Amino acid sequence: MELAFPALSPTMKTGNIAKWMVKIGQKIAPGDHLCDVETDKATMAWEAQEDGFVAAILKEDGASDVAVGEIVMVLCESVSDVKAFENFKPSAPQAAAAAAAPQAAAPPPKAPQPAAPSKPAASPAAAPASAPANVTVGGNLLQQLKAKKWAFSKEFGLPAAQCNYY
Repeated sequence: MELAFPALSPTMKTGNIAKWMVKIGQKIAPGDHLCDVETDKATMAWEAQEDGFVAAILKEDGASDVAVGEIVMVLCESVSDVKAFENFKPSAPQAAAAAAAPQAAAPPPKAPQPAAPSKPAASPAAAPASAPANVTVGGNLLQQLKAKKWAFSKEFGLPAAQCNYY
């Protein structure tokens, strides 16, 4: 399994590998510290997400300007498979795709617009009830849940305290 260089911050496009904490042939498990990654803001630990054995490390300690998505490490399922990856090179299409991926990434999708209410508003006072349904993604989660609870209570004519749908 090929591991791509992670984006450890939202604005990260490239980073540096400060130091590998694993060696070729070493068994790793989820949560193990793979290496220290220098981002545009700080140095952070990159942790394993899968079980396996380190088969190849494609970027050495101190590698700089490593593009997010570039293949930097290979894992295999068995220690006996490690020897097969001794001269491993990522295939050209994968390496090119990984380098182009951050540049070609589409902007995040916008929050879906709620469907028009099935019943028309009875009065102008009822119109604000649909306003909290346009909660933006990335805001305070507690505020979003409270706004949805409020909108739900207004839509079905219930006191907000009785609306425990989450």
